[in-house]
Amino acid sequence: MSSEARAERHDLHPRERVEDFLERGWWTDETIDAVFRATARERGDALAIVDPANRVDLLGSEPRRLTWTEVDSEVTHLAARLLELGVGPGDLVGVQLPNTIELAELYLAAWTIGAGVSPMAMQYREHELETMAGTADFDVFVTCQRFGDRSPAAAAVEILDRLPSVRRVITLGAAEEASGSGLG
Repeated sequence: MSSEARAERHDLHPRERVEDFLERGWWTDETIDAVFRATARERGDALAIVDPANRVDLLGSEPRRLTWTEVDSEVTHLAARLLELGVGPGDLVGVQLPNTIELAELYLAAWTIGAGVSPMAMQYREHELETMAGTADFDVFVTCQRFGDRSPAAAAVEILDRLPSVRRVITLGAAEEASGSGLG
């Protein structure tokens, strides 16, 4: 994507509206990343997030419970991994993950490195992925290897040639969920 198209993507609000909202105190310069990091420092060993009880049925791995410190560590690691995979500031990450710890961590990691996130429902299939990726110009697509009895990652790879803006499909989840995928 050209730098002009990327810049246009970021101009979501007229400058006058932004200045008005800042002046009224409705918006601030505080970022979600900064709020998250401050909360992680403050709350440390307190429970931060819990996977759904049916995770094993959905993804094949046991549910987890993480403290703020653990989430902070995993988000930092994921942000570094995304950068290694070529995701950077201004990129748009299409994401199709169930409501698990990894979904929350992906949002936080993407925002940490300055990327945006465009979510997709788990019910969506190739048609919706092709339509949404084509409309939004996803730079990368993040999904899971397994969801119930299907593989969203394999389905995305199958149609990758019809997703011209998508540079890469990345799988996210526990090691046992991604084993043998060869993706990422």
